[in-house]
Amino acid sequence: MEKTFAKVLTAFQEYIGDGRYFIIFGICLVLCFLLARKREEIHYFFHYTLILGIVLFLPFTAQFIAKGIGSDVYWRMFWMVPVVLVIAFVLTKLIRFIPLVSVKGILIAVCCEMLIITGTFIYSEGQFVEVPNDYKLPSDTLQVAEIILEDAGEDAEEIRLTVPNTLACDLRQYDARFIMPVGRNYESMAVQDERYEMALDLSEKVRNPHVYPPIMLEALEDYGCQYVVLSKNDGRIYSLSKYECVELGQSNSYVIFKLPDQLNEATHEEAEYLRERTAKEEAAKVAEENGTDTAAEAETQEGTDAADTAATGSTAAAAGTAAEGVTDTAPDAADTAATGSTDAAADTAAEGVSDAAGTTVQ
Repeated sequence: MEKTFAKVLTAFQEYIGDGRYFIIFGICLVLCFLLARKREEIHYFFHYTLILGIVLFLPFTAQFIAKGIGSDVYWRMFWMVPVVLVIAFVLTKLIRFIPLVSVKGILIAVCCEMLIITGTFIYSEGQFVEVPNDYKLPSDTLQVAEIILEDAGEDAEEIRLTVPNTLACDLRQYDARFIMPVGRNYESMAVQDERYEMALDLSEKVRNPHVYPPIMLEALEDYGCQYVVLSKNDGRIYSLSKYECVELGQSNSYVIFKLPDQLNEATHEEAEYLRERTAKEEAAKVAEENGTDTAAEAETQEGTDAADTAATGSTAAAAGTAAEGVTDTAPDAADTAATGSTDAAADTAAEGVSDAAGTTVQ
């Protein structure tokens, strides 16, 4: 739950930006509660915003919503917050309270200036890019589309192809006959069914430049793709002609290939061989990692055994020393006891002789 709440806060921060507009919204929301004369006005603006905020920020409901739309676009849920409506409603209420027309004009100018300063000019640098075509699409999109359409012909009802992520959004705006099994950012789609898994597999094989060309071509054939568009930075563009792919042309950043109607047997055999080799390499890598872990565990075990042996030796030595001490002490005690007995016997005998001598004298 803590992770979910942290993600919600991150999405909220992405939505509010520097927060200046949202501060104005917060002030207007409080004024809306105070200035609204009708119960419906409070219900439509204040209560709606309050309930929506609870739903969006509560971890349980947020987790459920994110699962449906995708956690990476959760910030879009905050579009439902009536920021513009509340600000417009409150400013209108404030202006109506002013009886003088001149003061109303000044207040309107102040409000407009406040909104302009806290916002960003939409036509500022970076907001838009000038495009030298009537479609208002990137030049690469038009070049790729025209090259493929020239080859497919006007009678083609649909054209199945796979393109890089950067072209997926724009290509169908030029012509709806383009059918793409993989769209933009397909790996982050919220609905992950069987079709999603298949398309994700195709996306990985086509858009990952480290996948071998025969394996990529087999995946494209399974989906019935007629064309594939690859980036000029993709090293596979130099070997596709080997597999009967025809280069139709190039745009500024991409290379367009027409795929054969059917891959030959040699391509399938090479793809199978590459799959087996890749599987063996991955298995060897896993084994090597496990071997490293095993060696580390063995070294740790050896250290533990050595420590146990040292401890056992120390204990035995201490026990031996104690035994020797006891053994050495026993004869001394015996000698002491014997000496004591001898001395006592001598004293007793001496006393007996003295007594006898006394008796004789008497």
